[in-house]
Amino acid sequence: MTQEKLNPYAAPGINRYNNLEDVIAREFCIDRKYLDRPFVKNRKREIVNARFFYMSYIAYTLKKGPNITSSYLGVTHATVIHAGKEVANRIKTEYPYRMASINILKEVEAKKVKLPFEKQKLIPGTFPSRDFNPFNQILRDGKVIS
Repeated sequence: MTQEKLNPYAAPGINRYNNLEDVIAREFCIDRKYLDRPFVKNRKREIVNARFFYMSYIAYTLKKGPNITSSYLGVTHATVIHAGKEVANRIKTEYPYRMASINILKEVEAKKVKLPFEKQKLIPGTFPSRDFNPFNQILRDGKVIS
């Protein structure tokens, strides 16, 4: 008798999405391969939305800044800055984008997600309000508001 692999959808309490890239890909309904480094050239709106969220989360919430984020993801620092501005704009104007962002941040807040640079003891969601952060509109005192 061979042992079968456990289906994560059938077993309660098992979280198949255990890193940030998987959670973002699920929420934005794209294939995970589009968030791998270096980015595959693609301009589809869903993929660009997910990439922008990913870049701005690393740069502004994890406090890595545009330069470190750009070298980590293989893009220019200007792309990361543009991503942060676009995420702030889309959270303000697009309801589905706002809800996807809230869902991702809630899952990260519940500590179900492995973050990039996790060995450096970063606390997601905590940042001074005076700094630019595209997620300020859906966070209050470092906690997700819905």
